[in-house]
Amino acid sequence: MIHIPAHLSIVIPNVRDNPIPEVGIIHHLLAEQVRKAKIVEQVEASGTINPTTETSVGTQVSGKIQEILVDYNSIVKEGDLLAVIDPSTYESTVVQQEANLLKVESEYNNQLRNYERYKKLYKQELVAKSELDDAETAYLQAKARDATFAMSLRAIRL
Repeated sequence: MIHIPAHLSIVIPNVRDNPIPEVGIIHHLLAEQVRKAKIVEQVEASGTINPTTETSVGTQVSGKIQEILVDYNSIVKEGDLLAVIDPSTYESTVVQQEANLLKVESEYNNQLRNYERYKKLYKQELVAKSELDDAETAYLQAKARDATFAMSLRAIRL
């Protein structure tokens, strides 16, 4: 950057006296040697700053926030822990789902044994085909419920 300080005075006639001003007269001019200097430029402005990227933040589980780990306008990266959710609600949901899964697994095992019994009885021609079909349907429904509850529990634990 080059800085050239100079003192320049220009006189312009008063506009009230003369509606068309004339070019003023230079009284004196000071010149300095050319030298390097830093030019500082500051700008003051008012307005709204908008983000270039806006990100929504959410959770996979609901619950009360136990602790907030960042402040407003903090710089964060993907994967940073922002808050801690009170685990009591989540933990009780897991315990309840585990109990439900045990119940459903028990029902599934019972329906499987029942279906195996009906298959043997049907081979011996001691029960009708419709009874075997009903036992198979109950077994398959119990199997589906078992798989659904197991997947639900896995999803909750993630």
